[in-house]
Amino acid sequence: MLKHSIRLLFLAGLLAATAGCAAGGQGRATPTPLPQIVSAQQIVFTVERGPIVSERDVAGEIVPASQDKLYFSASGIVSRVLVKNGDEFKQGDLLAELKLDDLLDQLQQAQIDLQVSQQDLAVDQAQKAYELQQAESEAVIAQKQVELAQIALASAVGAQQAVAQLNLEIAQEYVKTAEARLTLVRARADTQVDQVVQRNQNTVDSLNRLITERQLIAPYDGIVMVMSLTPGAQATAYDTAAVVGDPSQLVVQTPFEYELANNVDVGTPAYIFPTREPEPNYPVQYLANFLPISNEQSGITESSSGDVLVNFLYFSVPESASREALRVGQAVRLHVILGSVPEALLLSPAAIRGNDSFKYVIVLEDDYHRRVEVVSIGVKTDEKWQVIANLQAGDQILGP
Repeated sequence: MLKHSIRLLFLAGLLAATAGCAAGGQGRATPTPLPQIVSAQQIVFTVERGPIVSERDVAGEIVPASQDKLYFSASGIVSRVLVKNGDEFKQGDLLAELKLDDLLDQLQQAQIDLQVSQQDLAVDQAQKAYELQQAESEAVIAQKQVELAQIALASAVGAQQAVAQLNLEIAQEYVKTAEARLTLVRARADTQVDQVVQRNQNTVDSLNRLITERQLIAPYDGIVMVMSLTPGAQATAYDTAAVVGDPSQLVVQTPFEYELANNVDVGTPAYIFPTREPEPNYPVQYLANFLPISNEQSGITESSSGDVLVNFLYFSVPESASREALRVGQAVRLHVILGSVPEALLLSPAAIRGNDSFKYVIVLEDDYHRRVEVVSIGVKTDEKWQVIANLQAGDQILGP
């Protein structure tokens, strides 16, 4: 009975409480403002106003502004490599060559054949000169004999006139014969000896071309940038065997970086430091769309899908820079000022929310939060970004 009485009392109390709540619901309740709660894990950032400078230090290398890729025009085994990376050379120097034993033997025999045929040709030409001189002399003598016969005919009397007339006619026939022989000697075509010499000369020229196809010859006074050949290794025709450059004009080569490429132009301040010390330094200028390879594009590669990939960025080197301080292959530090603003609203990039198409921040007010759109981002550093937005210095920004 006691347990049953307690249960009844509990139910009665519950009904009374329910009825009270129903009666109070007829009026409108006024909510109590609650302060915004900031998680202990969220960070609050402060908008600052001041100068900002975005700078980058990039590793660079001094390279010639004009470079060429050299290759063999035939495949074969590498016999000799006469230079290495960094070696200087003169125009026409032999840099490397493939195995040439068979071709050299053939060339030696062809040169002997050519020399013998040239000697035979010299004898034949001397014989020709003798025959030509002889024919010219006979023609002159025949003409003189005609003149003598004419004189004899003029002085002949009686029966001697008939004899003198016959002698004149005979002399005139000799003239015709001599002139015909002279014409024949002058018009005589090249003999078989001439043809032999020409054939042997063609053989020597052909062998020399085959040898040249298997040699790397310096195209100008320059320096070896890359020598990828090793004696005894197989070389494939038209594959790059070496890269050479003309050191009279220099540039700074740096690895391609997307952010750097998108933030530099010809007016971007930049300096190179040949050593770790602040001095000396030289001002340089960004070279847009610059490729140093003259006979084939370099600084870019093409992917299997046909996309062009840029590998390097280039900066000029002033003519006033000391060539003793800047040498081909030397590593340098490139200091680039990507942007600077003397007075700007600055905020940590960690405080900015959103994505590439829409960015915003949450501003902490006294009793509520306010979302403010970031119109654009200006100069960037690792610690601060310049923000263009409806903000003021001192605003408190709630981190994500």
